[in-house]
Amino acid sequence: MLVSFTLAIVLIYFLTDQISSPVKEDPTDQDRVFTFRALLDKGGNFQENDQTDSALYYYHKALDIASSLKNQSYIAKSKNGIANCYLRSEDYPKAMVYLVDALKSAELSGDKHCQGLIYNGLGLVNISIGKTDIAIAHFEKAKNLCKESGDLQNAAGISLNIANCYVEKDNFLKARDFYEDHLNTITGLNDTSQIILALVNVSTVNRFLNEYRLSFQYIDQALNLLEIYPSNSLKCTALIQKGLIYFNTGDYSNAKKLFLESLEVSSGTLSRSNSMEALLHLSEIAEKEGNYSDALDLFRNYTLLKDSVMNDETRNTISEIQLKADVQKKEYENEILTAKIEVQKRRGKTVGVVLGLFIIIILLIITLIWLSLKNLRKSYILKELENSNLAEKIRSDELQNKIEKLRFESEIESKNKELTSVSLQLINKNKILSDISNMSSRQYSSGSMDGITFKELQRIVTDNLNIDKDWEKFKSLFEKVHSGFFIKLKEEFPDLSENELRLCAYLRINLQNKEIARILNVNPSTVVTSRYRIRKKMRLENKIVLEDHLRNF
Repeated sequence: MLVSFTLAIVLIYFLTDQISSPVKEDPTDQDRVFTFRALLDKGGNFQENDQTDSALYYYHKALDIASSLKNQSYIAKSKNGIANCYLRSEDYPKAMVYLVDALKSAELSGDKHCQGLIYNGLGLVNISIGKTDIAIAHFEKAKNLCKESGDLQNAAGISLNIANCYVEKDNFLKARDFYEDHLNTITGLNDTSQIILALVNVSTVNRFLNEYRLSFQYIDQALNLLEIYPSNSLKCTALIQKGLIYFNTGDYSNAKKLFLESLEVSSGTLSRSNSMEALLHLSEIAEKEGNYSDALDLFRNYTLLKDSVMNDETRNTISEIQLKADVQKKEYENEILTAKIEVQKRRGKTVGVVLGLFIIIILLIITLIWLSLKNLRKSYILKELENSNLAEKIRSDELQNKIEKLRFESEIESKNKELTSVSLQLINKNKILSDISNMSSRQYSSGSMDGITFKELQRIVTDNLNIDKDWEKFKSLFEKVHSGFFIKLKEEFPDLSENELRLCAYLRINLQNKEIARILNVNPSTVVTSRYRIRKKMRLENKIVLEDHLRNF
């Protein structure tokens, strides 16, 4: 009776386990190929939107399927996608490893188009780490392979990469050849926006070569196309390029008109870098024309815009890191959930096996052993989950510390930028005021200016050349960035005077003698003499650079 009752219970459990855990068939190769392509497309979409962690997740999933299919071409494409993710996040060692592995698979499969894209990636890695010659060799292989496979769009882009490499090497003649090759290929593809950019590039390199007639010719073609294909961003770039040609040829009037027009165009776009460039050149023109007040205002606007761009970049970097942390946390939660489901599946299978054995043996002692094993397994799984949670907490704390460190470094970087900006403003302000003072002296000496006006102008210049007031502002900001600098320096070298401590601070942020002389309103030779006295008081050997020694404080 007991045996029959026990057997009935076991059969019920066994049938229930079979119903709740149906056997799944493996997908066919065709289904896996379809899934692979979908995963690869998803990875590419996330990569284009700069969502690197999500892109890596889908590329790795695609690589798993490609490996199971043993398809070398698919493996190469998956690894190339992973390498491009690391390239975008500037992790060049990892990018190089995946690119080399991808190239081996692409060569085994004979996929020339994929080989071309991988060689292009190798070129981008090498140019990023300063190996320009190696980058050019990789780009040339990439270009030939893309042409052989009929991919003219990528071949044109690779020509542009090669041209940029030669610009890095200051070989503008070679760069022009590849810019023109890029222009010819893009023209055949009828991509108007790319044609305009190519025309601007050819115009720029001709300006570097002082071929101003050709430079005008190409930039005018670009501006004519912009009448048909309006784009504020492209037009702003083209106007600045044409303005620079006039600027280089000494035609400041036309250059000024074009820079002002570019500012009007760029005000409706997101291209703040174009606005910065226009403001900087307008400031230079105003200084050359003797409009020192306008030059100073324009330069201040340029500095404010530059600081705004740098601050936005810093905030974006912190946001990206925070986003990565959130994505990693979500992925880990998904992995925990998957692990729990897998544990439940395994548990069901174990129950079925044990119950099957129980049906055959039908002994109560085996049932008790099975229950003991089940409890032990449960305890083991719970222990593993506790360890996993502890590991996740440790990783989360490390990530939080990293975010705090980056936020602190960002604040220091921002203060350094502000310190440099203040120094540049002091240099330019003092130079302009000095120029005004010298000019008024000449006019007064020649009789072009009356004495009252001359004295009033000199008084204004003297009031604004308040070195002590400027120094207090600079010192306050400097001590925020380099805390304890003056205290440590004074403790080790008590003979240093206040002026010598001031000079040490300017040297600490790498200002040149002429720049320091402008801030202090003295001759550069005075700065050189003061440097000699400081070295003597510090008892420095000739081979020790003063600036390097000051960085230790």
